[in-house]
Amino acid sequence: MNGATTTAAATRAMTATDQTTPAVSSLLAVFTCWLRPATTAPRLAACKLRWAYLIHLLAGTAFFFVFIALVQIDVWFRGGGFNVLQEVARELGADWKEIAVAAFSTALGIEAGFVGLALILLPWGAADERLRGSWAHALRFAWLHTTHALALLLVIGPAMLVLNDWPRSHYRAHPPPPYDVRYPPYPDLPRNATPGSQAWKENQIEVTTWQEKVKEVHNNWLLKYQQWRTTLPFLVRHSEALMASLCTAGSAWFLWALFRATGARRMITTLQRPPTCDCCGYNLTATPLESRCPECGTPAMESLGPRARPGTEWDHGGGLRALWRCAMKAVLRPGMLGRQIQVTTQAHRFRSFCWSLILSAAFVGAAAVPVGYVLAYNRNPLAYDIEVLTIGMPVTAACSGAGMLMVAMLVASIVGMILTWRYKRNLLPAAAQMASYLTLVFLAWGVFMAAWVVLFRAAIESEWFQSWLMALGGTPMLLAFASLFLPQLAWLVICFIFVWKGTTAARYANK
Repeated sequence: MNGATTTAAATRAMTATDQTTPAVSSLLAVFTCWLRPATTAPRLAACKLRWAYLIHLLAGTAFFFVFIALVQIDVWFRGGGFNVLQEVARELGADWKEIAVAAFSTALGIEAGFVGLALILLPWGAADERLRGSWAHALRFAWLHTTHALALLLVIGPAMLVLNDWPRSHYRAHPPPPYDVRYPPYPDLPRNATPGSQAWKENQIEVTTWQEKVKEVHNNWLLKYQQWRTTLPFLVRHSEALMASLCTAGSAWFLWALFRATGARRMITTLQRPPTCDCCGYNLTATPLESRCPECGTPAMESLGPRARPGTEWDHGGGLRALWRCAMKAVLRPGMLGRQIQVTTQAHRFRSFCWSLILSAAFVGAAAVPVGYVLAYNRNPLAYDIEVLTIGMPVTAACSGAGMLMVAMLVASIVGMILTWRYKRNLLPAAAQMASYLTLVFLAWGVFMAAWVVLFRAAIESEWFQSWLMALGGTPMLLAFASLFLPQLAWLVICFIFVWKGTTAARYANK
C-alpha cells in the first residue's frame, strides 16, 4: 500500500508539474518576447485576448511609474528639491476634473495608437483564416509587446539620465561661448516701391546683400562654437548624438521584434474550400483535370494541377535577379504576379524581400541628410553642424526604413480588408505579399520625396520664386502644403492600385 500510495502521489506531482510548466513558460515568454521574439511567439499565440490586454494594462502602468521615477531622479540630478508625485497629487487636488479628462484623453489616444499599430501588423501576420483570427493575432502581439516598451525604458532610461547629466555638470565649469552675434539691420522697402520698379529692384539687391552678410556672421559664430566643442570630452561632446542613437536603436529594436513575432509561423486550422477556377471562381469539384472550366474555358490543370500557383521566383531562391524580376513584375504585370503567389500556405520568404529593401531605404534616407544640408546651406556639415551627421543621419535612416515598412503594410491592410469584405475571403496574406514585392516602388517613392523636398527647399529661397509668389498673392503655407502633399498622394494612389490589382488576381487561389 505504501508503494502504491507513493507511486500515485508521484504521478499526481508529475501531472501537476506538467500542467504548471506551460503556464510558467508562457509567463516567461511574455517578459522575454523582446529578446527572442520568433522563439517565444508560438507560446504566446495561444494567449487569450483578455489576458493579453490585462498584461498590456499592467505593463503600461509599470511604464508610467518607472517614467515618473526616472523624472524624479533627473530632478535630483538637477539639484531640485520638489517631489514629482507630490506635485502630481497637488495638481490633481487643485482641479481633478480637468486632470481626469486629460488623463482619459491621453489613455484613449494611447489605446487608439495600439489599435493603429495592430492595423499595420494585420497583413504581416495574417494567414488563410477568418478575418477576426488575423485581427486577434495582431492585437494580441501589439498588446503583449507593451512589456518590450517597459524593458526599453528600464535599459535606455538610466543611460539617458547619465548622458544628460554629464554635459550639464561640465557646462557649469566650462560654459559655452555666448551668442554675441550682431546682425546688420534689415533694409527697409521704400514706400513708393512697386513690383518691377527701379526702387523695388534696388531693394531686392540690398536684401540679397543683407542675407549674405547674415549668413557670413552666423557661419563665423558656428565655426567658433564648433572649435569650442572640440575641447570637450568625448561623452560630453557627443552626448546628444548618443542619446539620439539610443532612442533610434530602441525604437528599431521594438519594431523589429514586434514584426518578427507577428510573422512567426503558427498553428492554424486550414479552412476547407471547394476547388475553384483560378480565373473566374467557378466550382470545379466535378471537373476532370484534363477538361476546361465550364464558365470561362480556362484549363482546369492551370487551377488545380501541380504547377498551379508555383510561387514567385523569390520563393524558390533569392538573389539580385529574382529580386529585380519580382519587383518589375509587381509594377508592370501585377495581375500575373498575383496569380503566382500562394495564399493558403504560410508564405514567409516575401518578408526577406521586404527587409532587404527596407535596409536600402534606410541607406537612402541617411544619405539624403548631408546632401540636402549641403544643397540648402552650401556649407560643410563636418565643419559647421556635426550634429546633422551624428543625429540626423541615424534618425532619418531609422525613420525612412520603418516608415516605408509601415506605409506598405498600411496599404496592404486597407486593400486586404476591402477585398476580404468584397469576396468573403481573407485576402490579407495576398495583399501583404504584393505590398512587399512593391517595396522597390516605395523605395523610389522615398527617393523622389527626398529629392522633391530638397528642390523645394532650394526653390523657395530663390529670387524668381519669391517674385512669383508675391505676384500671385498666394499663401506660402498653402503653396508649400500643395507642393509637398499632392505628389506624395499621387505616389500613394499608384501603390494602392498595384496592390489592388495583384491581390484581386489571388482571390480564387487554391494554394
